[in-house]
Amino acid sequence: NVIGMFLSQDGETLTVIESGLGIDNFGRTALHSIDVSDPSKMYEKRSIEIKGDYSGARSVNGKLLLMYSHGIHIPNPNVFEIDPNYLPRNISCFYKGKFEKTVSFDYSEIIVPNKVNKSLYTVFLWIDEDTLDIEDKMAVLACFGKTAVFDDKIVFANNYSETKNKISGFKQIRVSKDYSDIFIMSYG
Repeated sequence: NVIGMFLSQDGETLTVIESGLGIDNFGRTALHSIDVSDPSKMYEKRSIEIKGDYSGARSVNGKLLLMYSHGIHIPNPNVFEIDPNYLPRNISCFYKGKFEKTVSFDYSEIIVPNKVNKSLYTVFLWIDEDTLDIEDKMAVLACFGKTAVFDDKIVFANNYSETKNKISGFKQIRVSKDYSDIFIMSYG
């Protein structure tokens, strides 16, 4: 399913974003770079396939900022440590329909909030609109909240609850308290 399109600043490249399920039944997001400089001879220049669920995209200062999320299995989120098994999934890049390379994440590109309570990454990719080269990337563990994108920063929230059992008289009741961690990340 096509869910978004962006025309480059020079008007010669159209980036088409599609989202759906991959053959492994996990979320899949794909970007296709289409040369539209001559409408009678349009062709796909390059594509990127990502295992993850599309969250949003923005065109910012000539770059495409793609946001997506995916879940991972963490046995106990309260004692999470960055482990290679829990890094965001690799990104596969294709050139003219043939596999070109894989882009991986490094530990330094992961932000881990103080309270990890979700087995989920929110991933941010800065992509060249013309070539689909991934110029920068970052992932936030356990972030599942609102995200706001500006020309030079991203503001996002990690929402969580803490629930405790409390004895009141002869009854045991559950008391829940909601929290939000707000992150501001500058870039550009």
